[in-house]
Amino acid sequence: MLLTAKFNNMKYLPFLCLKILFFASVLSVCAQVPQLINYQAVLRDAAWQPLPNQAVLVRLTIHQSSATGTIQYQEIHSITSNAQASINLQIGGGASITGNFSNISWADGQPKFLEIELDPDDAGPQSYINLGTQQLVSVPYSVYSDNTKLVKTNNDNLSVGQSNYNLTGFTNTGVGVGALLNNTTGYYNTANGSSALYSNTTGYANSAFGSVALNYNTTGNWNTATGSSALYYNTTGDNNTANGSGALEHNTIGISNVANGTNALYTNTTGSYNTANGKEALYSNSTGDANTANGDQALYSNTTGEDNTANGYTAMAFNTTGGANTANGSFALYNNSSGNQNTAYGYSALNVNTTGSWNTCIGDRANVNSSNLNGASSLGTQAITNADNKIVLGANIGGMTIGGYANWSNLSDGRFKQNVKSDVPGLSFIEQLRPVTYTVDIDKLQHHITAQMPDSIAQEYYPTPEQISAANAEIRTGFIAQEVEAAAQKIGYSFDGINPPQNPTDNYSLEYAGFVPSLVKAVQEQQAVIEEQSQTINALKLELQLIKEKLGLK
Repeated sequence: MLLTAKFNNMKYLPFLCLKILFFASVLSVCAQVPQLINYQAVLRDAAWQPLPNQAVLVRLTIHQSSATGTIQYQEIHSITSNAQASINLQIGGGASITGNFSNISWADGQPKFLEIELDPDDAGPQSYINLGTQQLVSVPYSVYSDNTKLVKTNNDNLSVGQSNYNLTGFTNTGVGVGALLNNTTGYYNTANGSSALYSNTTGYANSAFGSVALNYNTTGNWNTATGSSALYYNTTGDNNTANGSGALEHNTIGISNVANGTNALYTNTTGSYNTANGKEALYSNSTGDANTANGDQALYSNTTGEDNTANGYTAMAFNTTGGANTANGSFALYNNSSGNQNTAYGYSALNVNTTGSWNTCIGDRANVNSSNLNGASSLGTQAITNADNKIVLGANIGGMTIGGYANWSNLSDGRFKQNVKSDVPGLSFIEQLRPVTYTVDIDKLQHHITAQMPDSIAQEYYPTPEQISAANAEIRTGFIAQEVEAAAQKIGYSFDGINPPQNPTDNYSLEYAGFVPSLVKAVQEQQAVIEEQSQTINALKLELQLIKEKLGLK
C-alpha cells in the first residue's frame, strides 16, 4: 500500500523519443522500416527519488482527433526500470488491447493524441494512474507520411508523389507531383520535381531536376535538365544539357546543346550544337547552330547566326544573323548584327561594327570607325581603322614606334609580275616634291576619324591634353600627301604611293617605300648626265692639250 500511495503522488516527466530510423532508399519505407515509435521515461517517487529496478505496467492509448476521441489503438507494456530508473519501450510493440498499430490512419489529416497510464504494481490487480495525454506532432508521421504513402515500385521503377507515373517502363525514378506521369516504355529516366518529365513516353536516359523540368519531353533521349523550367518544351531533342532556371526552356528538337545559367539558350527551338555559359547567354537563339557563348548575355540577341564564339560579358550581345564571328572580351563585337567572319579580341573591340565583315581588331578598344567596313584591321590599344581593306597598327595619338630587327619584305617575284614597263619617272617627279617638317594635330585628326561613331564611343578615343601637348612637341619629317598627288598628276604619273580617302572620315596617307623607284630613276638620270658631262669634259681636255702642243705651251 505504501508503494501504491507513493505512486499516486509520483511526479512523472515522460518524454517522447520519436526517432524514426531513416531509410537508405524510399523503397524501404513501405517494406522494411518497423512501424514503431520509441518512448522513454524515468520513474520517481513522491520525494522525487529515482526508482530503479521497478516492475510496472504501462498502458498507451492513441485517440483520434482529440484527447478524449475515439480509441484507434491501445496496448500494454510490462516493463522493469533499469539501474537509472528509466524505462524504454516502443509504441506499437506492446500487447495489443484495441486495434492494430499498423492500421492507424496517420495520413487522414486528423490529429492523434497519446494517453499514458501507469500501474505501479505489476504483480497485483491492475490499477492505472493517468499521467496525461499529449498530441503527437509531425515526427511520428514519418512512419507513414503523406509522401511515403504514395511510393510505387515496379520493374525497378520508383515513384514518390501524387499523380505519379505509370510503371510500365523500367529503372526509372520519379519524385514529385506529376513526375514522369505519362511515361510508358521509357527507361533509365530520373525526374525530381513537380511535373518533371511529365510528358515523357518512350524517351530514355533523361534526368530532370526541378519543377516542370523537361516537362514536354516525349521521345528525347540523354537529356539533363537541372532547374525550374529547364528544357521545358523539349520534345524529341537529344543530348541536351541545361543547368539553371529557364535554361533551354523553349528547345523542342534541337540536339547536343549545353546551357549553364538562368535563361541560357532560353528561346532556342531547333538550334543544335550550341554552348551557352552565363545568365541569358544565347538567350534569343532559335535556329542558330554551333554557337559558343561564355558570359552573361553573351550572344544575347543571336537568332539564326551560326558558328559564332563569344567570350565575355555581353560579347556580341546584339548579333542576330551574323555568322563565323569570334569575340573575346567584355562588349567585344557588342553591336554586330549581321556581319560575318569578324574577329575581335579585347575589351569593347570592334564594338562599332554592325554589318561589316572580315574585320579584325585586337587590343583594348581596337575598333573601326563606322558600322559597315569590310576587311579592316586594327591592332593595338585604341587603334582605329577608317577604311575598307586597311590595316592600322597602334593608336593615332603619337609617341609610338613600330619596328623590329629585320626589314619589311614585300612580294617581288618576277614569276608573278606582268605588264612590266620601265616608265617610272625620276627627276621630273622628284624635283616637284617639297620635303617638310611638321607636327600632327591629333585632336583634329581623332575628331575627324570618329565622326561617324556614336558620341558615347567616340569620346573614348579623344586625346587628353597631355597627349595633345606631347604630339605638338613631336617634329616629324615627310611630305604633304595632297602635294605629292598634285605633282604626280602634273606629269601624268599614276603613283601608287598615295592612298586617298575612301570615305568622308578616311584620311590621306603615303607609302614612303613607293618613292624609292623614282629616287632610283632620278639617280640613274643624274648619273647619265654626269657620265655624258664627263665624256664632254674629257674630250675638251684632249682638245685643249692639242692646242697647247701646237702653241708650244706645256
